[in-house]
Amino acid sequence: MKSCYDWDKNEIDFKLPGMKYKYALKFKGRKTIVSGKSATGKTMLCNTLKEILDYQGTAAKDYDASNVFVLNTDNKDRLREQSKKLIIIDRGELQIDDEIKDFINRDRKNRYLLFLRQPKGINLSPNYFADMEQQKGAIVLSYRYNEQGWN
Repeated sequence: MKSCYDWDKNEIDFKLPGMKYKYALKFKGRKTIVSGKSATGKTMLCNTLKEILDYQGTAAKDYDASNVFVLNTDNKDRLREQSKKLIIIDRGELQIDDEIKDFINRDRKNRYLLFLRQPKGINLSPNYFADMEQQKGAIVLSYRYNEQGWN
């Protein structure tokens, strides 16, 4: 069974049968904020990973997403229990309150993929802001900046 998220490489890499594009997201660090255009695959990524986690459908049986946690209103109270996971927050404007923001800023055990229009108080260099784009049959991250010294 192939893992959707590789902790050591810090990347998401998978494609379920029937999907038009492969997800090939390479992360620079512990936190990445993705904003940008609608219909680029952000919510679809969350829904697909939730399907794999819930093991719904035959396509999901080939992948493991046990090291991913997709935060939503139903499981916010379980955020603090997570360790060594990629935590994905879709529609961060609605999900991230002051308590969650403070936790994310202090957390060193997990990594975060945050879908946000604004940083919302997340301590992060502009080097970790990205957009999702389609390139050569894959959905990838295109980082907005790569400035030395902006850590």
